[in-house]
Amino acid sequence: MKLQKPNKLKVFNLTYSIRFEDQTIQNGSESYGWCDHETQTIVIMENQTNEAMADTFKHELLHCLFTSIDSDDEEQIVSRLATGICTVWADNPKAFKWWSNLIK
Repeated sequence: MKLQKPNKLKVFNLTYSIRFEDQTIQNGSESYGWCDHETQTIVIMENQTNEAMADTFKHELLHCLFTSIDSDDEEQIVSRLATGICTVWADNPKAFKWWSNLIK
């Protein structure tokens, strides 16, 4: 069963829009995804295997979470990221159902 790709992701008090783009944009950026914090946009390239797309999605999510962390303390960063991932997962069940389908 193919699930619908998410078009938004709530990260703490911010809502990021998610865009899936084709090879044309990827050739110009030389990246499989990116996060623009100013416009609250996550861009993910569609021309990836499911496993690579799952990795890219989590990678960009971590960029979103990292912007909310203001610390040089590794333990504090890891703790906040763990809480952040749990919070984002709970706030976006459809996005993570889609994500988990990618890695099956």
